[in-house]
Amino acid sequence: MALKPLRLIPMTLACAAVLSVSTPVLAQQASVSDEERAKIETVIQEYLMSNPGIIINALEKHQNNRQAEQDKQFQSVFKTNKDALYASNAPSFGPKDADVTIVEFYDYNCGYCKKAFADVAKLRDEDKNVRFIFMEMPILSENSYEVAKWSLAADKQGKFFEFHTALMQFTGMKDKAFLEKTAKEVGLDTAKMATDAEAKEVHEHIEANLKMARELGISGTPGFIINDKLVPGYMGYDSMKGTIADIRAGKDAGKN
Repeated sequence: MALKPLRLIPMTLACAAVLSVSTPVLAQQASVSDEERAKIETVIQEYLMSNPGIIINALEKHQNNRQAEQDKQFQSVFKTNKDALYASNAPSFGPKDADVTIVEFYDYNCGYCKKAFADVAKLRDEDKNVRFIFMEMPILSENSYEVAKWSLAADKQGKFFEFHTALMQFTGMKDKAFLEKTAKEVGLDTAKMATDAEAKEVHEHIEANLKMARELGISGTPGFIINDKLVPGYMGYDSMKGTIADIRAGKDAGKN
């Protein structure tokens, strides 16, 4: 079976790595001439190219080991921060004693976050025993940071999800005029929002979120934590439902 081009790239790099290691070793053997060394290198390269499974298996094992180490680090940090995260003043929806808790880190200018919003909203309507915790993670632009402040200000008036929904469903520029217009449309006091958005506690809230994300190893948006399972990136509705089902069946992450 012909190898896919993308799989040839890591294999070629691995071959190069093997040759780079073998060459100095061969050079140390006084009895091996340059011509013999070249032949040995050719044999090694031809063998590896003819048996790509060796390289692919090695790369997969390395990736699995790396993922296992990252998971171990995440579990350690999450265990330490779980109570603070669940008890934080982040916007949330659903019963605190829910058997599944989904924490989402997002940026309002992130395309995949907007895509994930539809999944989250659907699940929110369908499953009343899931708690959602919404973590502002404005990393894409200064505008993202500004929008996050207004979102938290909306939460102070008890209309976070309404405002959050309008922001996620809008794809254009979210300047101050848009934020004020949207706030009015969902029944918010815009003057109070403008003041609350600049409050020190709002700034500290966002900075704490960013710090938490870094410690948990979440470097991009969206990022989900479902109970104690980290899912970086967009996962989709079916995957989210499947993960929840596994948790409830005792096949995956632990309960709260």
